[in-house]
Amino acid sequence: MTTFDRRRFLSRSLAAAAGFAAAPTWLARAFGLGDASPAAQDPQPAADPVATWRKEQLTKAIAAAKLHGKPLLVLVVPDDQPVVWDASHWFGAWLTHGDALARETFGLCTLACARVGEVEAMAGVHGDAVAKTTKTVTMLLVDATRAGQNVDKPVRATRIEPELPIVPPPSRMPGDDERPGDSDAAATRRKGLATMTEALQAGLAQHGANLAELAKASLATLDATQQQALAAWVKDGTATPPELLVRGLAELRRSVADLPEAVRTARLAELGKAIEAVVVKQQVAGSRWQVPGGCVSQFEVPTEDEKKMASMLACGMGMVSPLCERFLSFYSVGS
Repeated sequence: MTTFDRRRFLSRSLAAAAGFAAAPTWLARAFGLGDASPAAQDPQPAADPVATWRKEQLTKAIAAAKLHGKPLLVLVVPDDQPVVWDASHWFGAWLTHGDALARETFGLCTLACARVGEVEAMAGVHGDAVAKTTKTVTMLLVDATRAGQNVDKPVRATRIEPELPIVPPPSRMPGDDERPGDSDAAATRRKGLATMTEALQAGLAQHGANLAELAKASLATLDATQQQALAAWVKDGTATPPELLVRGLAELRRSVADLPEAVRTARLAELGKAIEAVVVKQQVAGSRWQVPGGCVSQFEVPTEDEKKMASMLACGMGMVSPLCERFLSFYSVGS
């Protein structure tokens, strides 16, 4: 096995370790396990619990974006199953290893993961923005102020599809030392991450979401006490909750631009730490963080059943791409 075919390997591992009967129905459907022919399916299949869960997550993300006066940034789950694995790695690497500019950019938005059809159904976005995806990485900026409302005028959305470089296949196991070629693959991946950031910046500009407009929208959701706390942070570095710093990120980026260089550098570093804590280290709506840990990888916050399953399948065969040791799972919701 020169490259890691996750679905086929997972299928064999589950069958060998516990049998398909042990795999939850939603997991079998998500990864194409078992007989998926029309004849084998129930004529009246039950609702997919994963799709239901992701729609609920998207609804909550829309509400959070409205509450915080931010645009909704949807990391699109690809329509084509073969590229889903790559998409989960690109998005995971971007959020985890993106540079300061990347974090200062996606931190301006409320993040969610969803299929384009789910965005159309739950947010009211129509037209080309929610056409079938053909790229590995597609993002949608959605105007959350009207999203989800039953209105005649379609909700405004901007589609972002960066052209990413081809990264060599993974070559090392979890815990292995770096191998020849890994540094080249990591450099290629970093170029792709920079491209994703540039594409989001361009998308925000196209969406009409410049810093001034974003600052105005987010400040309108904060009360006087919160706004005073942000002003004190800019002036004196007064201790401020990370959640509030991220909510006021657009205004803070504007405000610190006029500070002396040393002070500005310190403030931006603190903003970076706030984004790390509030965005990067948290679950992204509609997905869960996974890390290599055997045949099926492990969730950062596993359920008890997932812990048992991981111990059964800890064969150590998970392949790791450079910068992709932490990636997004678009399907799993736990028990």
